[in-house]
Amino acid sequence: MKYNYYPVQEKFLDDLASLKITYKKILQDELKCSVSKNFFKFQDNFYPIKIKFAINVIEKNRPIIGSFNPHNLTITLNYHYYQQLNHLEQLNLIRHELAHYIDYILRGHTGQDHDAYFHQLCLSYGWDKNVYAATIDTSLLQKIEDMDKKVKKTEKLIS
Repeated sequence: MKYNYYPVQEKFLDDLASLKITYKKILQDELKCSVSKNFFKFQDNFYPIKIKFAINVIEKNRPIIGSFNPHNLTITLNYHYYQQLNHLEQLNLIRHELAHYIDYILRGHTGQDHDAYFHQLCLSYGWDKNVYAATIDTSLLQKIEDMDKKVKKTEKLIS
């Protein structure tokens, strides 16, 4: 997986601060986890709260919308995609990646990312198909790919 980072604008920082608040709220209200500044408690163990935005997140030559990295326990969201979503879609994207985190805690790295167990896990928290299905609006995906191409052109001009 490849990450590219660019100069940060104030809106990006505001969106990141809001994302972290939303992430913690979902942990507290929906998963019933106690949350401190940088950790949440799940089944009597503490886990780090790490969520970030990235721009131009590519894997297998396709933009990644969101991912959970079990090696560093970090959720990464594609900032361009996230900006295009309405509030409920943003919440569901966060829930989806958080479900991968919880699934990893419960089962370890199985390679079974969207299996029946994952669906049941989501349903156990009251999250429906909009969370566990991991579907992507293809017209929106094309818009994101176009944005990423513009960013790459700008990057080449700057360097």
